[in-house]
Amino acid sequence: MIPIGDLQAKLLSIGIGWALGESIFNNFVYNIMQIWGNEIKIEYITTALSANFDLLEVLTLVGLVHTLALKTTTQAMSVILYTLILMRFMVPVYLRSMREGHEEYSTWYEEVACVLGGKAVFAVMFWLVGKAVTAQ
Repeated sequence: MIPIGDLQAKLLSIGIGWALGESIFNNFVYNIMQIWGNEIKIEYITTALSANFDLLEVLTLVGLVHTLALKTTTQAMSVILYTLILMRFMVPVYLRSMREGHEEYSTWYEEVACVLGGKAVFAVMFWLVGKAVTAQ
């Protein structure tokens, strides 16, 4: 049994709850609305895989916000944390504009490489930097 005061368990439960809510409203509802069609498009599979990277980003974001809320953070650390939090919300906008700039891909795997590859690289880098910053 997890002790009541275990901070890591509390942060993990907040992160998973937040990610679940975001996933339901961003991905599940979208896929349910599209399921009435007669065909499955690669876009739906890409959206489903992207949800896994969103989970990693949200868990990292919860750790960054918790670190920011601590009274022991310095001003320089606060600037780094605010920059990382802002990047979490700006990079998906950039990736979406990249996708819309290339309306026609010659093959389906170019679309997956562009959209999902960019999302995967950002999610892993965001997690690594967030882990290094929150460890201090």
